[in-house]
Amino acid sequence: MFRSRKFWAFLAAVMLFAAACAPAPTPTPVPPTPTPVPPPPTPAPPKALKVAMVLPGRIDDMAWNQAGYSSFMRLKGKLGPEIEVAWVEGVYDAVDIVPALRFYGEKGYELIIGHGFQFQEPIKEVAPDYPDISFLITAGWESGPNFSFNDVRTDQTGYLEGFLAAKVTKTGKIGYIAGLEVAELARFAKGYELGAKSVNPDIEIRMVYTGHFHDVAGAKETAISLVDAGVDVIATMGDGVVLGTVAGCKEKGVFILGNGCDISELAPELVLTSGVWRWDAIYEQWIEDYNAGIKGGKTYWADMANKGLVMAPINPVVPEDVVEALTELEQKIIAGEIETGGP
Repeated sequence: MFRSRKFWAFLAAVMLFAAACAPAPTPTPVPPTPTPVPPPPTPAPPKALKVAMVLPGRIDDMAWNQAGYSSFMRLKGKLGPEIEVAWVEGVYDAVDIVPALRFYGEKGYELIIGHGFQFQEPIKEVAPDYPDISFLITAGWESGPNFSFNDVRTDQTGYLEGFLAAKVTKTGKIGYIAGLEVAELARFAKGYELGAKSVNPDIEIRMVYTGHFHDVAGAKETAISLVDAGVDVIATMGDGVVLGTVAGCKEKGVFILGNGCDISELAPELVLTSGVWRWDAIYEQWIEDYNAGIKGGKTYWADMANKGLVMAPINPVVPEDVVEALTELEQKIIAGEIETGGP
């Protein structure tokens, strides 16, 4: 029994010795815990450009001001969050224009549109005080270090409207009623005459400038007077003058040609078409130039080539062959193949 205990004690010692001499097991490698990488910071959205428009008349005049306002809203729709817009209507006289321009200048607007020839001198006066702002004068005639001007080739649509008037008149007498003999109104008259005389060199064209853009009553009386003298197609341009001309033509039942906006809703049966001004084609180029560091010294033209000037749908009463001829003429005008009297 004693020997047995000695044997087991000896065996245990041997086993302990063997275990102590055995190589240590190789530990299973544990991959290091990766250090979290923070996501890249979300870039801040670009700062919106602040663009303001000052209009001399009402934005619902179906003419000059509505064309400008509608173009401004289309610009906002195209650029969305890239721009922040503001506007004010009914600012016609210089005594009111200068404070309006300064108001937007002090509010941090980077681009300001004066929508009318009456903004030329006020912007020329104010611009030096705001050298970082770019001003744009619609129907202006002079540019400077931080102001440019833009205008519209109304002679092009004038040519088409004159052609159309000469094609549909039964009396050989057509008319044109406008506010003042300035800029785009006089330019239209040149194209209107050239287009009409391309159809009939002997056509009689009676042109009347009422002397005021907002003379609705005077324009209506003028339209009635022209119709009484045998005129049976009348083109019109100029804020309230358009409304008065349409009223007179409706009373007498003669055809009308509009300008600025599509005025067909005023007299669907009588409005043959309108030359529509889409100033946003110009505004986009102006903003691109500003972003490129160009604040002024430029002249921008809205025309049929850049789609700043388009014709509204033609009234179905116009014969199809005349519509086709107008389409061909439009393409030739865009290609520069027809002299329309401008700019």
